Amino acid sequence: MNNLRSKFKLPFFITIFSLIVFSISCSLEETTDDTSEVEEEILIVEDQGPLKMYLLHNNDGESELLGDDEEGYFGIARFANILKEQREEAFNNDYFSMLVSSGDNILAGANFSSRKSFDKMFDAVALNYLDYDAIGLGNHDFDFGPDITADIIEQSEDITFLAANLDFTGEPRLASLESQGRIAPAKVINLGNHQVGIISAVTNVLPRISSPRNVIVNTDVAASIQFQIDEMEKKGINHIIVLSHMQSINEDIEIIDQLSGVDVYVAGGGSEILANSGDELAPGDDEDVWGTYPMYYKDSTGKDIPLVTTSDEYNYLGKLIVHFNEDGEVEKIDEKSGPVVVKGDKDKQLESAIEEPLKKYLENLANNQIAVSEVSLNAEKSTIRTTETGQGRLQADSLLWQASRLAHVFGAPAPDVGLQNGGGIRNNNIIPPGPITEQMTYDMSPFTNYVVIIPNLSATVFKEVLENAYSNIENVDGRFAQLSGVTVVIDSDGKARELDPDGHIISEGSRVVDVKLKDGTWLVRNGVVLENAPNINVATIDFLANGGDDYPWEGREYIKLGVSYQEALFNYITDGLNNLIDSNKYGNTIQNVILDDLDYFASTKLNVDIKHISTFETGVYDESAAEIVAYDNITSRLFSINAMDGSCDVYDMSKPSKLVLENQISYSYLGMEINSVDVHNGIMALAIQAEDETKDGMVAFYDTSTLSELNTVKVGALPDAVKFSPDGNFVVVSNEGQPNDDYSVDPVGSISVINMKGGVKAAHLNTTTLVPNEVEEGVRIFGKGANISEDLEPEYATISPDSKTAYVVAQENNAMIVVDLETATITNVYSLGYKDHLLPGNGFDASNKDGKIFITNWPTHGAYQPDMLSSFEVNGNTFIVSANEGDARDYDGYSEEVRVADLKLDPEHYPMASILQLEENLGRLKTTTATGDHDGDGDIDQIMSYGARSFSIWGSSGNLIFDSGSALERMTAWVYRNGFNNDEGEFDGRSDDKGPEPEAATIGHKDGRIYAFIGLERTGGFVIYDVTNPVSPDFIDYIYTKGDIGPEGIEFIPEDANGNSLIVVGNEVSGSISVYRMR
Repeated sequence: MNNLRSKFKLPFFITIFSLIVFSISCSLEETTDDTSEVEEEILIVEDQGPLKMYLLHNNDGESELLGDDEEGYFGIARFANILKEQREEAFNNDYFSMLVSSGDNILAGANFSSRKSFDKMFDAVALNYLDYDAIGLGNHDFDFGPDITADIIEQSEDITFLAANLDFTGEPRLASLESQGRIAPAKVINLGNHQVGIISAVTNVLPRISSPRNVIVNTDVAASIQFQIDEMEKKGINHIIVLSHMQSINEDIEIIDQLSGVDVYVAGGGSEILANSGDELAPGDDEDVWGTYPMYYKDSTGKDIPLVTTSDEYNYLGKLIVHFNEDGEVEKIDEKSGPVVVKGDKDKQLESAIEEPLKKYLENLANNQIAVSEVSLNAEKSTIRTTETGQGRLQADSLLWQASRLAHVFGAPAPDVGLQNGGGIRNNNIIPPGPITEQMTYDMSPFTNYVVIIPNLSATVFKEVLENAYSNIENVDGRFAQLSGVTVVIDSDGKARELDPDGHIISEGSRVVDVKLKDGTWLVRNGVVLENAPNINVATIDFLANGGDDYPWEGREYIKLGVSYQEALFNYITDGLNNLIDSNKYGNTIQNVILDDLDYFASTKLNVDIKHISTFETGVYDESAAEIVAYDNITSRLFSINAMDGSCDVYDMSKPSKLVLENQISYSYLGMEINSVDVHNGIMALAIQAEDETKDGMVAFYDTSTLSELNTVKVGALPDAVKFSPDGNFVVVSNEGQPNDDYSVDPVGSISVINMKGGVKAAHLNTTTLVPNEVEEGVRIFGKGANISEDLEPEYATISPDSKTAYVVAQENNAMIVVDLETATITNVYSLGYKDHLLPGNGFDASNKDGKIFITNWPTHGAYQPDMLSSFEVNGNTFIVSANEGDARDYDGYSEEVRVADLKLDPEHYPMASILQLEENLGRLKTTTATGDHDGDGDIDQIMSYGARSFSIWGSSGNLIFDSGSALERMTAWVYRNGFNNDEGEFDGRSDDKGPEPEAATIGHKDGRIYAFIGLERTGGFVIYDVTNPVSPDFIDYIYTKGDIGPEGIEFIPEDANGNSLIVVGNEVSGSISVYRMR
């Protein structure tokens, strides 16, 4: 025991002070038994009466041995000097002194890793030199496993480490140290004729947050402490100090409330700052003061117990100057008590023995640059434990990458998923773009966590794992999972998984909504584990595999791969990423952990780069001067329908950065208007309506080079869209045949199939224009005096990649017409059905009068009613993409359109009709009187709305494969908030109608992937999805160019004359054409 802790009664003893100071400054390696004998002799003094002492304390040193030399604060050498001064002060004031720590003496990181390069632990060197009377064990003291715990205790020589609620019998080395008295539940310190009992306990969640292996924890912490108090009191010891390493003072308060017989309580683990007015604190700490020094809390008898603690990292030395009366009761706490900030001069011996060699070691790590990061990497505690970050994704990726490369070596299956808990990422800062050094990998991944693979995990168990991972987000808990190889959607407002103090499940939790592997395999949809979901293999760290942070692996065995997670990170950065942390992968955007399903739309672009390169302005606003577009790769010309002039504009697009208007094809001299254009192999087809649109129109064919007319073919009334088959053998024309305004004439809707096999000059109709006369149940046939042939209104066609089948949508009828091109026959007309907006993920904003974005579920069914279609093939199967715009019949002679507020709703189906029909709810929504009265009693049993506000993917038989749900509205709300559901600039102006109105659609193939491009007529811009897996498309991007309004047509150009993939959009409202490059 250090001499300066003793109190001397006889004045002549003070003359030996210089000898005592000399003994404390002796070299650590030179401390001898003789010095110990001198200390023992000095301790033999007369009875002192009441006890006065300086209780000096710290906690959570956490291997932070180096201070701030520039400002002159902190660090172990300054701490030792401050300690020496306080011991001298106690001695000079005739007080005893005692030094204790409440635990967490070590923490993984570059500092602690230095033990691998030296024959000692610098932390143990420091503890020896400071000469603690007792040290409590903390959770971090077990982070490296019990063997490292044993190492530091053995190297700390004669210091006793305390833990009243731990059983060490399952760990031989620790059990041996306990038998030697180096570990104990409690210790008695002799101060003169006084005996002071010290007891310590560690948090009851130790196995969950650290790695104690076979150390058993008594979770009833208060009972463990009280037992030791009672034993001491039986022996007449009446000065009792409790050391505690919980996780916050709030937990300590609960423990004090259960105790009796405690005189002073020294807390640790929470790192709170306690200070009084006038106490000097480190710069910036004034705002972080938790309470006064000390705080007082009542024990089980109602007695006030002083509680003290300090901040962490050797920043403060706590000084409690306490007076005990003859009965051992605390009589007074001196007003000079408080935290002593660590600053000023250093202890030269510790500077030489610890700081200098440690700095040199760290300089070597810090100077070893291993990579460059293009982005900032965020691991701030408040962020890394609450949301996905670029650094979190980097570290999860490193686990998956390293495990994938070592799995076969250890006979393990290849992993599917990488999972890293946020609590294991420890640098707690934002690393700016620039150099990445080896030291940073230690700071990021400081623990001795080893990479493991947990094989053959069922989707059910994996969902439980994820429920645990996101069960405590609101409390910034370290269990938050950073992921690789999988995307999850989390409802953070859902019920959290909950455990009792003994780890038993109280609630399973319902926060995990969707789980999808990167290969598109779904494990969980809408909170339900899919019946056919496969088992998976998870790469993670052994801390979690052992149940740390409460991770529930259901007792699964794991395979350790012989590499630490720091080494995995180092290897991944240097080998896997070739020394470059790039912005596409590791920008601080959401890719894998989607909270509340909105962060999805802040995701990166999955290595797809879309760049706006030009816009051609016609100068004509809101007159449809730029609509459908088609590109000819032979001439590098772009053809665009100009509905204002009823013409087709011809542009030179040889330089996509600058479109040049070359010519215009028009039939206005005949009173005819051009509605649509398509191009194939140097031939252009134009769909042209008659001057009286209820009369038959025609298709005109042109040479794209000479712009000379080659042929014309008569077709049905109001040809609205024209489409070449992929092989060029057919042209399909959708003749809408809509009625005139007073509904006195309603021509038949029809489909024309033009045979091009003999060349353009021999082009002819295979048969007469096709008129459907039979439909499946559910097709909307409802117009004034309607019959099938007149009521069906074909809108747009797509043709299967094998050129055998045309799929023609009748928008107002919510129907698909299927045509066999070889025989020119209609094979089916079926309903596309309705979208239930009460189902999860199908919400929408229904009011344009609430002044806000309010996407939620409503008791309505939306007719899909697509406008444009496009098709593609995967594994020999045809899939159809539809842009589900919606449309109503609203003529002077007949209108189906009303608002929900004007409907008479069936009281059985809508008992809360008066509330639903308010303007801010469903009242403003446009609906129909044509359908919804299922029982014919004159009221509406099911509210119907126009369009699904989505895009869909359909199978060739009409089965719905995928629908984007509410994603388009949620995405625009996230990315382009001010333009949400706008009506030509009016925020929220179309929420009552059809929302963003997805109208344009096309498919593009690039680099082995298939992309769908969907234009949003009202919101503006277009979205891109990767539909290579049609069952599970991936959102890529939303592109909006300021000034472009009303995309009507969209064209993907796989490769122009310059070798670029381009996207061209015709915007009918703004009258502009924009060109984008896709890489």
